[in-house]
Amino acid sequence: MTAALVGTAVAAERAAEIAAIHLEALGGRERVAALTAVRMAGTVVTADGRTVPIVLLAARPRQLRLEMELAGRTVVRGTDGVRPPWQFDPASPVRVSVLSGAEAEDFVADADFDDPLVPRSEGGPRLEFAGEATVGGERQIRVFVVRSPAETVLLTLDPTTYLIRQRIQQRIRDGRRVELATRYSDYRPVQGVMLAHTVEMFEDGRRTQRAAFTRIEPNPAVRAADFAPPGPVRL
Repeated sequence: MTAALVGTAVAAERAAEIAAIHLEALGGRERVAALTAVRMAGTVVTADGRTVPIVLLAARPRQLRLEMELAGRTVVRGTDGVRPPWQFDPASPVRVSVLSGAEAEDFVADADFDDPLVPRSEGGPRLEFAGEATVGGERQIRVFVVRSPAETVLLTLDPTTYLIRQRIQQRIRDGRRVELATRYSDYRPVQGVMLAHTVEMFEDGRRTQRAAFTRIEPNPAVRAADFAPPGPVRL
C-alpha cells in the first residue's frame, strides 16, 4: 500500500513539473491568462472528402460557437458552458434544437478554452505522469488527465517543445467502446501564445476530419449572445 501511494505521489509530482514546463512553452502564465478569446477561420475536410468553411469563436472558460457553411446555408452550433449545446439550421423544420448523444458529448468536450495542463482558478483534473515512449520513431512524453473515475484522457507531448501532440480517450459509440484521438500540429504564436493551426480527429485510427485554420484573431469582442441560441430551443 505504501509503495503504491509513493508511486502515485511521484507520478503526480512529475506531471506537475511537465505541466509547468508546458505552460512556459505556450508563452508563460501572463500571456496565456491575457488571451481570453479567439476567433478562428479555416476549413474542415471531412471523412468523405468534403471541404467545409468554418468560423470558430471560443472564450474562457467553456464558451464555444461554431459556424459551418453547408450546401449554401450557415449551420451554427454553440454552448455557453452551462446549458446544453444547441444547433441552428435554417434548412431544418426544427430551426433551433438541442444537440444530444455523441454530437453533444464531443462538442462539450471541445469547449474547454484551456488545455488540461493549464492551471485553473477553480482547480482542475488530476494529472499523472505516464512515462515516455517511442511511437513511429518519435519520442513522446505521456500524461494521464483523470477527470473522474470513469474518464481518463491520455496526452502525449513533444519532448523538445513540450507542446501537446495528441489527446486520446475512450468513448462509447453505438454500444461499443472506441478510441478517439485528436492530433495537434503547426503551432504558431497568437499574441505570444502557441496555438495549433492544424487539428485532426481520428476514430479507431480512421481520420474523421482535418481542420486547418488560416486566420486566428486574438481577443475579439464577444457577447453572451454569441453563445446563446437565436430563439426558443426545441428539445
